[in-house]
Amino acid sequence: MSVFERFLSPINARALARSVTHRAGAGGSPATLLRHIEATSVFFVPIDKREALIEAARQLLGPEIPATAPVGGLERISISGVAVPNTSALSAAGTDVLGPTVAIRMEADLNEARLVARQMCQQVGLQGFAAQKFVTAVSELARNVAKYACPGRVAFSHDAVGRRLRVVVSDRGTGIPNLDAVLDGKYRSKTGMGLGLVGTRKLVDEFDAQTGATGTTIAIAVKY
Repeated sequence: MSVFERFLSPINARALARSVTHRAGAGGSPATLLRHIEATSVFFVPIDKREALIEAARQLLGPEIPATAPVGGLERISISGVAVPNTSALSAAGTDVLGPTVAIRMEADLNEARLVARQMCQQVGLQGFAAQKFVTAVSELARNVAKYACPGRVAFSHDAVGRRLRVVVSDRGTGIPNLDAVLDGKYRSKTGMGLGLVGTRKLVDEFDAQTGATGTTIAIAVKY
């Protein structure tokens, strides 16, 4: 954190630290931590500060550790434990670069999901109402998880070839009854589960949902 806060605001430094430690896991080696810092920093750190931050992290973790990717570059990092279906919104996943993953355990985690969504928009130049729609869609899906189906995750990725920002929101709840009817606007559960899905689908360019007794996975994408 001390290194990150030299280059970022406290909230961005905390978000970067959480994303890196989540990916590297408890007890990750210095080389593993640096690799994830290099990959994740592109979503949080302005390009003119990124090289200095990575070098400062390398000096802290061990100057002898070689760079695992070009400074400012990204590597493909798998997101363990996230159910990623073969959906239309992920049909071009082979071109995706995986970004931060935000764990949703309580409503307070929604702030981090929104922050990352805004950072992703800034990175690709998505602005104004289009950016607000993307952030709102992410917030609504994450809120459903926090309210009805904790724990869950919001996994971000970027398809630079197809010029899309993608998000997969997954949980391990008991599923959404009558999902098709909910999406058609014909049904609303007594608990309110599924509320906002119809509106969310209208905010994005691609939407796909799968649900069952072991959880729900919703994939969305917006073009830029």
